[in-house]
Amino acid sequence: MQVVIFASLLSLLVESMPEAQSYAPWFRRAELVFLAVFGAEYCVRLVRGMNAWSFFGIVDALTVASLVISLYDLPASLRGLDILRWVVLGKMLRYTVVDDHLTRAFLRVRKELGSLIVLIGITLLVASTGIYYAEHSAQPDKFASIPHSLWWAVVTITTVGYGDVFPVTALGKWIAGFVMFSGVFIIAIPIAFWTSAVIDVMREDKEKENS
Repeated sequence: MQVVIFASLLSLLVESMPEAQSYAPWFRRAELVFLAVFGAEYCVRLVRGMNAWSFFGIVDALTVASLVISLYDLPASLRGLDILRWVVLGKMLRYTVVDDHLTRAFLRVRKELGSLIVLIGITLLVASTGIYYAEHSAQPDKFASIPHSLWWAVVTITTVGYGDVFPVTALGKWIAGFVMFSGVFIIAIPIAFWTSAVIDVMREDKEKENS
């Protein structure tokens, strides 16, 4: 299955190259093979008791659906559905120990991560509101409303800073500085939580192996 998954990803990459367009019929045959293999695997796992609404159940279903969709010539407005093909990457997790470690680590810190997600949401709302009132009069086209200002808040709190929208008033700059410093802590804290949990899980597995 790992070989088939890798072949599916390789086919998806090569198929996007202009030089490979003349081989379209071969890619279509390959997609039929992938559909047959993944479809059979999905059916077998359902028969063996796999929960269709579990993470891997959904990944398997989306993988099969994406291959079915790829067999049709979609109109330009639906071309974005091709991105579903990349959901096959989720199938790789089933065959690695990394998935088990990450899942168990996530379950241990899910409450803390949930609280931090709420904190991020509150910070974004406060930041977008504050920057709107600070910058709207100076830049009505860039900070037209609080929802418009939310884009600035997101790229600022993640410390990306595209530079397409930035404050020019003194108050706006103070707010931007506060949001940037907040972003560093808000992003670093969940990473530290999860990393610590993953290390604990790996250490426990190693101790079980040695005992």
